[in-house]
Amino acid sequence: MFKVVIGHTEDPDSQDAVSEIIEQCEKNLKGEKPKAGILLASTLYDTKLVLKEVEKHFPGIELIGCTTCAEISSVKGYMEGSLVLVLFCSDTIEMKATVVRDLSKKDIKSSVKQALDAVLPTFKKKPTFSITTPDVLSFDSMSLIKEIQNILGENFPILGGGSSDPWKFTEICQFYQTEVLHDAAPILFFSEPLIFASGVASGWTPFTSLHKLEEVEKNVALTISNKKALQFYVDYLGGSPTLIHPLAIYEKDDENFYLRAPLASLEDKGAIVFTGELHRNSNVRISKADHNSIIEAAIKAYLQAMNKYPNQEFACAFMTSCACRRQILGSKTRQEYETIKEKILQSLPLFGFYSLGQFGPYTDIQKCVWHIETIVFTLIGEKNAAG
Repeated sequence: MFKVVIGHTEDPDSQDAVSEIIEQCEKNLKGEKPKAGILLASTLYDTKLVLKEVEKHFPGIELIGCTTCAEISSVKGYMEGSLVLVLFCSDTIEMKATVVRDLSKKDIKSSVKQALDAVLPTFKKKPTFSITTPDVLSFDSMSLIKEIQNILGENFPILGGGSSDPWKFTEICQFYQTEVLHDAAPILFFSEPLIFASGVASGWTPFTSLHKLEEVEKNVALTISNKKALQFYVDYLGGSPTLIHPLAIYEKDDENFYLRAPLASLEDKGAIVFTGELHRNSNVRISKADHNSIIEAAIKAYLQAMNKYPNQEFACAFMTSCACRRQILGSKTRQEYETIKEKILQSLPLFGFYSLGQFGPYTDIQKCVWHIETIVFTLIGEKNAAG
């Protein structure tokens, strides 16, 4: 049986907070021993202390996690400045954690191989699912996906989101076992018979004609359709771009897209800095949204997951939404969680966080990508679990 329990507190004292979330989890574990866990923490906490206390109470637990921009759980809902511990139990599903270190300093291919070589041989059954909480500021996140899928298969599912902080970009950390890391990618793998279904939605609508992204330097757009990228935006918007007008990137067709948000304008070059690696000759459109369409995307992601999930019982739900969405929505951000929570079983454990980018599927049939300004909602359970 696959069981998930959650502890969530807003107590500002780190020692009291970790004691509270452990007590909450213990109450619902009812004597069962967790195999793995995820810690989602505000930057306000002494996370080294928290991790050591979790390990002390649950020795040998396979633990990953990260700092966050905001936290979500079915225990306390949407919170800013809180601490969440998610614990996973199962007598059939194997769970093992590993970490890719020094993402910006080493060859990503060899680093991923080294991390996976350390964990994959320990599985008796094939890993079929993963959650990761990497530092996405120090490297091209798509390269992490590519290298994992080169080893485990091009459609191997990778969920999760980039570790974050309250829009400062200076306090971001990743967690692996009792370590507080930087420039790292913790990954938690699950084996069969785990089952899942994900929905992906943003609320943004492309409104321009299709254009070609011609000259790029990593995450900087230099020219679009024979114009300086900044002038291209000015021609459509009458001014410099903001988060509310991301680029829709089309890879395979002119219907399915993922987003890249503009972060800054480089006036001297006429260029724009975007969140995430850009690829030359991609087809692009500028997109638009309002608060209502952004919030309604949460329901769309939920319904997609529900429609794809097998006719079996859920064990939990996992939700990642973008820190950019939080910046745009402001005080309305909690409505994303609340609109979903109204639809699902009140007893269903739900957890998540506001991340710098989200990992999830591009379309129903194509492998996952790194999204921006998007919400990814995932239902997780156990195949042939008793209903």
